[in-house]
Amino acid sequence: MKAALAGLFIGCAISLYLSMLHLYSVWLPLTAICVIVCGGIGLLFRQSFRSSAIAAGICLLLYFSYFWIWPEVVSSTASSPQSHFRAGELMETRAQFFPDWPRALQHFTLAADAEYPPALCAIAEFHHTGYMGVRKDISLAIATYQRAANLGDAGALRAVKHLDAIRKIEGEQAASSNH
Repeated sequence: MKAALAGLFIGCAISLYLSMLHLYSVWLPLTAICVIVCGGIGLLFRQSFRSSAIAAGICLLLYFSYFWIWPEVVSSTASSPQSHFRAGELMETRAQFFPDWPRALQHFTLAADAEYPPALCAIAEFHHTGYMGVRKDISLAIATYQRAANLGDAGALRAVKHLDAIRKIEGEQAASSNH
C-alpha cells in the first residue's frame, strides 16, 4: 500500500507540475514518467509492480480528465462570450493530440458575434493565417481586428497597423513586378 500511495503522490506531482507549465504536448511522455516513477517506488519499497502500476493508472486518469473532460464540461456549460472564448481555447488545445477545431471555431465565433475583443482577435488571426481551416483573407482579418480595436483592444490596433503595412508592401511589390 505504501508503494501505491507514494507512486500516486509522485506521479500526480510530476503531472500537475508540468500541467501548470502548459506542456500539453508531452502528456504521453508524462504518463510514461509516472509509470516508471510509480514502478520504481514499488521496487524501492519491495512491493509488487502491480500496486504502483495501479497508482500510475490513477495518475493517467487524473491527467486525462483534466485535458479531456474539463474542455467538455466548459464547452457544454458555456453561456457568456467569455465562457465561449474559454471553451474555444480548451477545445482547440485539448491535449494537443485531440483538438476539436470545428467546435473550437464555433465557440470562438459565438464569442466574436457578441463583440468579445479576444474572440474577435482570435477569429482575425485565423483569417490572417488560415488556421483551423478558416479561409485566409487579409482584408477580413484587418476588418475583424478593427472591430476589436474599436472596442478598445490595444493589441488589435497594433495588428491592424501591422497588417496594413504588410498589405501595402505586398501591393507595392506586385505593382513593381508588373512593370
